[in-house]
Amino acid sequence: MVGDAWFQLPLEVLVDRYRAVMDRANKDLEINMGRAYRAAAVNQTILFGSSKRCTPNNVQSSACYPVPESPLSSKLYGKYTDAPSLEVGQGDYDTYRQRFLNSGFIVGPVRDLRPLFRRAQRKASDQIRLSQTSDDGSSTINKLHVGSDQAIFSAILGEQEFQREAMRRKYGERPRPQSRIVNVRIEDILDPSFPHEVLQPKGDKSGEFGIVVDYWSDLEMQTADNGEDGRWLLHNQPVQEQLLAFPASPGAASRRSPTTSPRSSSTARASRGPPSPSPPSSAPRTAGTRSRSTPTCAWARSPWW
Repeated sequence: MVGDAWFQLPLEVLVDRYRAVMDRANKDLEINMGRAYRAAAVNQTILFGSSKRCTPNNVQSSACYPVPESPLSSKLYGKYTDAPSLEVGQGDYDTYRQRFLNSGFIVGPVRDLRPLFRRAQRKASDQIRLSQTSDDGSSTINKLHVGSDQAIFSAILGEQEFQREAMRRKYGERPRPQSRIVNVRIEDILDPSFPHEVLQPKGDKSGEFGIVVDYWSDLEMQTADNGEDGRWLLHNQPVQEQLLAFPASPGAASRRSPTTSPRSSSTARASRGPPSPSPPSSAPRTAGTRSRSTPTCAWARSPWW
């Protein structure tokens, strides 16, 4: 997806952040899976970009309903968090938290990516002749949106999360708390009460690919549904003043004051998130400079992040 990239962090920054994110993700997974974590020897190594909505699939699809809740704060956007935000002049999903997979960004060891890509290729080949009308809630069909790599990888993630929950139950853990996708309540991901694409719980690692979603956008930040989560900064002007000039967000009352991060002069950090190491002071900026008089821009997260 190189053609879709606007800026890319320096290699050493990407690698350091990848390691930090994976370390935190595996510690969190151990807590969430309990005894099943060590018994099944689960290890996460593949990082995908994050998305605010499960697209192009529908909630009835196994690509969507098994996905766990976002670990981001439930007050991220104040009272508008995870609610349609049209009333505040934004897009439908602008005030939802990052939760789902975005296939525009993938990073991980080659040895672990190969099995994932082979699985994706088999899944695409099996479904290549099926139409886009895929997620109609029927338990007798298993379709994917033809031509969409994101639909395929999302389905693989959904299967992984479904089998993880099956493993948790196998080793005596309590069912995962209820969740909601838009206006659909999911009481039990192993047996949702609404018409859905059925998966069979196996209680083993057959669907495990070690996939993690970059919830905090430490390595990437997708622009879809994120139009109000960042602004362009000019590097020939004081960065701090520009951050303080951000317009008030829906959750302004509950957010902290914006601060610049030592990781990048153009990044406003989330109030919570996995620890990420700082890049060397000599690391290049996200946008090059042509001359002192030429404004150069970089993307910065809005203060409520």
